[in-house]
Amino acid sequence: MKNSIKNFLLFNGTNLVFKTIDGKYYVAVKPICDALGVSYRAQYRKLTTDPYWKSRYSKETFIYPDGQPRSAICLEQGRAYLWISSINSDNKALMAYKEECCEALLQRFQGTLAGEESELRTKKAIAESYRDKAKSSCIKYPEFLAYLEKENEVAALGRALKNLEKKEVNHLKGTMFGDDDFDK
Repeated sequence: MKNSIKNFLLFNGTNLVFKTIDGKYYVAVKPICDALGVSYRAQYRKLTTDPYWKSRYSKETFIYPDGQPRSAICLEQGRAYLWISSINSDNKALMAYKEECCEALLQRFQGTLAGEESELRTKKAIAESYRDKAKSSCIKYPEFLAYLEKENEVAALGRALKNLEKKEVNHLKGTMFGDDDFDK
């Protein structure tokens, strides 16, 4: 495994160390806790016992800003973003970060849904156009007009039957509860 110290990153007034391991960036957890004013012990416990996190952290040696190598619990960059958003704290910087995460997720998934909606609306418009062209070319024929009349009659009769069923249900409810005017 190829390890190399990459850089220092200023986060909320604190230097964070990160390094590249096999092409992925890893960030030390404790300096993030210090920057946010949250308990490192509580976060360490969370990372080492939580079913999701316990297999996703690693222990790496970092060179800290004071030049000393230290062993530290760290997370791969992408997972660090998720972990930070899961921290419980009333820290204003953390709250702002969580809002940014929500906005990023909204943009990601809303864009997907908007794309699907746009595609469906386009397909619907095309289908309606073909339907309208077919209808206008068929309307010349008396058989088609008779068909449309019967379609409308069937739809009207279907609505009448549904209304009748609702009246029967309301009547039964009134009979069961001793009130013939139950839903009037």
